[in-house]
Amino acid sequence: MQWMSSRAVVPAIRSLHQRGEALKAAELERARRLLAGGQSPEQVLEALAHALTSKFLHGPTRLLHGHGDDRDRMLHLVDHLLPDRASAGSDSTDPQH
Repeated sequence: MQWMSSRAVVPAIRSLHQRGEALKAAELERARRLLAGGQSPEQVLEALAHALTSKFLHGPTRLLHGHGDDRDRMLHLVDHLLPDRASAGSDSTDPQH
C-alpha cells in the first residue's frame, strides 16, 4: 500500500519540476538577452540568481505571511523544504540534493 500512496504524488512532483524548468528557461532567456545587450556577466549572473531565488521562494513566503492552517503547516515544513545545505558543505550543483 505504501507504494500506491507514493505513486499518488508523482503528478505533483512532475508539476513542480515542470514549473521549475519553465522558470529556469525564462530566466536563462532573459540572461542571454542581457548578455547580448552588453551587460557584464557578473551583473547578469546576479540578476539571474536573484530572479530565480525570488520566484522559487514567492509561494512559501506568501503562505508564511498568511493566517491559519496554511501558515501553521508552512512553519512546520520550512526546514524540510529548504534545508541549510550551504553550511553542510554539500555540492550545490547536484540537482538531486
